[in-house]
Amino acid sequence: MTDRLLALLHWLAQRFGQSTPQGLLLDAILTHHQLAETLGSSRVTVTRLLSRLEQQGKIVRLRKQMAYGASPRTHRALLLPAVTEERISVGT
Repeated sequence: MTDRLLALLHWLAQRFGQSTPQGLLLDAILTHHQLAETLGSSRVTVTRLLSRLEQQGKIVRLRKQMAYGASPRTHRALLLPAVTEERISVGT
């Protein structure tokens, strides 16, 4: 399931993200629940897998406080670091 989630994140980042020198930057366009539904999993499992991927350095979760009018909001994004030695297969 971890490989499927990482492949989905890479697919999303390649299509909707931005390329940066550090890797692919993907604004948080889907919730954990939506990712879970896409993968046929549970939200709890996806949340745990995202934490594991972050601990392994395969993703970096970015949070930034931004002021929108009178109420501050948190902008969330994922950074998928540039892969140098291994290529991630999106089609599997």
